[in-house]
Amino acid sequence: MDFLVPVYPVISMTEPWLHRGSRNNLLGEPADPAEALALSSEKQVTPRTPPAFLVHSSDDTGVPVENRLAFYAALRRAAAPAELHVFQKGGTATGWAGPRTAWTPGPAYAKPGCVVGVCCPPGRRPSVRDRL
Repeated sequence: MDFLVPVYPVISMTEPWLHRGSRNNLLGEPADPAEALALSSEKQVTPRTPPAFLVHSSDDTGVPVENRLAFYAALRRAAAPAELHVFQKGGTATGWAGPRTAWTPGPAYAKPGCVVGVCCPPGRRPSVRDRL
């Protein structure tokens, strides 16, 4: 894998930032603690983790922003390249599918024909390598 752009992920399957619904759907209830730990991405970061581009909204009521902050902190501890953008408003899915607000990611992040905010000339497929 050359890069990570986790979109709408549930990072942690363990407390304190557990998303209980996702864990129960993936692992059943009660979840095996070893499986929950193995599926908690923030616990699996190493210096070999690929570069990551992370986005979240502070007002996401589905998955707490702390999920993403914990993952970013783990990336920093491992000296893995990472970029994090936390928007004040945007809700679940960072508002990309709904009405825009002043804090919602805009054209710089989501233009047609772009990947991670990188525009490509006509006829050329976008590449995250352009951004990283």
